[in-house]
Amino acid sequence: MLRVVPVEGEPTRYWVESNTCVCTNPQCKAAYNRRKAHEIVLGFRDWTARLGVGEPCPRCVAEALKKLYPRGASRWQYVLAWAKCRSRMEPGEVRRMAADLARRSGLVVGELDERFHVVDLATYHGNGSCGCEYFQCSLEPELRLLPPEMQSEGRYRDQHILAARDRFTDAVLGAHERLRHAKAGRQREEDQP
Repeated sequence: MLRVVPVEGEPTRYWVESNTCVCTNPQCKAAYNRRKAHEIVLGFRDWTARLGVGEPCPRCVAEALKKLYPRGASRWQYVLAWAKCRSRMEPGEVRRMAADLARRSGLVVGELDERFHVVDLATYHGNGSCGCEYFQCSLEPELRLLPPEMQSEGRYRDQHILAARDRFTDAVLGAHERLRHAKAGRQREEDQP
């Protein structure tokens, strides 16, 4: 479920959480899907269940290890293999150890941060528009070519637009239900005999 936050003062605009998290290092800016497992190759696989906010960026860690060990990571691999045999390591622990080593050596390792997209439900005759790459590169070029009556059919909505429409619909129906409940003298028509 994506988090949806309304934009202050604009009833049809929302910030919708992305499925990706982005590295905070300005030289890296790598983006990773939070819903999939990722690996960093250090001579063996280190799978993580999911990459989350605040975790070290796998790309930054790999680049830092290349700078620390320019001739190859054989020493680093030996240390990690020894540590892995000696203890039960959690998924992603190898990456965290490598990030700590890189930071102690003075190298920059970015952390992953959450990302949001702006969704406006009032554009394209009610279809809506999104700030994500998928909508802007795949859906919007086709949507622009359609006549207005076909734009309003809603065939060109990505998951962020659908999440914002869900939140918008819940807010409108909630307000309608409160108004109807107040007018009926605190009695609902469904409860009437």
